[in-house]
Amino acid sequence: MYPVPEFFPVVEILHTFAMCFLPVCIILKGNCSDVSGKTQLLQAMVVITRYVHPYAIEGYADWTSMTKGMQMTATIFTVFIIFVVMDSYDIKSDIFTAELLVFTAMYLALLFPIKMDSYWILWQFSEYLEAVSLLPQVYLVIKIQNISMGTAVFMTFMAISKLFYIFMWLISHNTKIELFYVTHISAIIHVGIFIAFLILGVCTASANTSKPKSGKIGYAVVDIENVVKNITQKPEKKDKVSDRTPLILYSANN
Repeated sequence: MYPVPEFFPVVEILHTFAMCFLPVCIILKGNCSDVSGKTQLLQAMVVITRYVHPYAIEGYADWTSMTKGMQMTATIFTVFIIFVVMDSYDIKSDIFTAELLVFTAMYLALLFPIKMDSYWILWQFSEYLEAVSLLPQVYLVIKIQNISMGTAVFMTFMAISKLFYIFMWLISHNTKIELFYVTHISAIIHVGIFIAFLILGVCTASANTSKPKSGKIGYAVVDIENVVKNITQKPEKKDKVSDRTPLILYSANN
């Protein structure tokens, strides 16, 4: 394999933390309505197709194999708790056509292979698929107009780790033209979708926190109008029964 820079452990730690953080957050929260199961399925396909072969390749340290195993386990476990354990998965809103992304990524990997080898084809497939794996999650957030803090933190760390991956590929493969179109362009697309997702999440969170409660405001407006009306109008002569009626309307029982 190609040499990796010294900060490669930082990249692996950030990536592993992001993947392990999401299932823990879902379990503690007891809700996964804002998490796209299709995005997690795509992520599982990415880690399986990318990380099965490197275990037998020289140059990978033991701790690197451990982090990659943790990433694979965490992603598969996330898929398990979303589809099997939790009953809050919003399957009616998570309707993005993820199959199209899988077929397109595989078609590009087979059409423009770096090498006619199963490892390289699967690696290209994982790169292409990871670049667009967040699209179902973005679509779900747009549809339900809601995002939890745990999901936002997960996506933020994934974006940071991907930025480190870009710098790592620039340093390690700056002379490998055949890898540029796979790693750099895919990473740029991936980070671009992450940035769009984070902007969308911030805007959605701001809109939800600043949205007033219409019921309380409506009653307040009615009360103010009644007060102004009572002040400006001349008092009319009423009998005793009519005078007592407002007291009944505004009693503690109401």
